[in-house]
Amino acid sequence: VEGNVNCRFENGEPVATRGIFRDITDRKRAEEEIRESEAKYRELSDSIDDIFFALDENLKYVYRNKAAEEITGIVSKDVIGKSPDDVFPDNKYTRRAMSVYRRVLKTKMSESFINKCMIKGRYSIFEFSVYPSKKGISIFIKDITKRKEAEESLRESEEVIRAQFRGIPVPTFTWQRAVKDFILIDYNDAAAMITKGKIVDSLGKKASEMYKDNPGIQRYMVRCLKKRAVIKKEMQYKYKTTKDV
Repeated sequence: VEGNVNCRFENGEPVATRGIFRDITDRKRAEEEIRESEAKYRELSDSIDDIFFALDENLKYVYRNKAAEEITGIVSKDVIGKSPDDVFPDNKYTRRAMSVYRRVLKTKMSESFINKCMIKGRYSIFEFSVYPSKKGISIFIKDITKRKEAEESLRESEEVIRAQFRGIPVPTFTWQRAVKDFILIDYNDAAAMITKGKIVDSLGKKASEMYKDNPGIQRYMVRCLKKRAVIKKEMQYKYKTTKDV
């Protein structure tokens, strides 16, 4: 109950009292539910490994989870009430992030993007997911540095392997299994040379079409695939592209 009591005095003595009381049970229950909801929200956000923080309508920090502190090394109490561009260096990455934050705040449409951030003296790569909220925006940030480094390492390895494939001195063709057939998907430089460049016209063609006059070749291809072994066979073959034997 919430009340307000007034006394009336005459000659310095109280002669009457008036009080107004109202039931505030529902309001207190609602306030308690909000407090419990906020506590669960904070507990949940603090349990995730990714960075999470909330900005108000002026793009000022109002909340940061534990991961944000641990990953950046910046204590939340030192940034609450500040803008990200007050905390992080003024560079193209910070400006890009702030531009997206302003756009999401204006359009009320979520956005995702990949950006770099200077963290503890080195640049790391992060995936940002920005969502509009009632009083600002919420941002989830995932560190994808290791994934991007692995992708770059794989790309470099593939380039090396491809260069080696292109440089094999023997005409070499790459076929892809397609149900009961094979489709030509690649060839090396030696293959291009021996066919005088005309092999490019055969990309995407089926083995059954290219070797219809010599079906044994396709049988060897099937055997090679099934046994996962090298199949060697000498034969006389006329290239359809050049008519050379």
